[in-house]
Amino acid sequence: LALPNNKITAIPMPIAYTPIVELEVSNNEISSLPTSLYGKRSLEKLHIDRNNFEGPLPDFAAIPKLEHIQAQYNFFTGTIHPSIGEQLSKLRNLDLSFNSLTGTIPPELGRLSRLVRLDLDNNSLTGEISPDIVSITTAIAACAKGITGIERTPFLLGHLATASQHRVYDSGLP
Repeated sequence: LALPNNKITAIPMPIAYTPIVELEVSNNEISSLPTSLYGKRSLEKLHIDRNNFEGPLPDFAAIPKLEHIQAQYNFFTGTIHPSIGEQLSKLRNLDLSFNSLTGTIPPELGRLSRLVRLDLDNNSLTGEISPDIVSITTAIAACAKGITGIERTPFLLGHLATASQHRVYDSGLP
């Protein structure tokens, strides 16, 4: 179901109860997900970018078949919950860029063996990107002054040379 580029302020409740594979509500004025989406077994792609979400990230791990999460350009705060890496084994694309997330990047994201793209640009994250995360993804974007981990291991440098895109901005890398 695609409803992007409108002025929708909420996801209509009947949609939440319909078995859908993809929900695209990008570029609207939505500020919360209906609780009926949690536990939805059919949903694989969730596009909630460019809305008015505030506060902690939704419990994405409660939507077990998610493969793509597009949640960039919102006002999310707080940390990235480790349950994303522990419970979303099919996740291939995670975009949480341009929010106000803090804390560290959970090493549990390294368990996402199907993860191809991880975008955490323009948040306030700190710490090290786990070598497990770097070794499984083909594209990482992290924009935070305190992010480290990519430059430390010669193996990772070799891996990065063959990857399509890895960016760490403002991290103090030489």
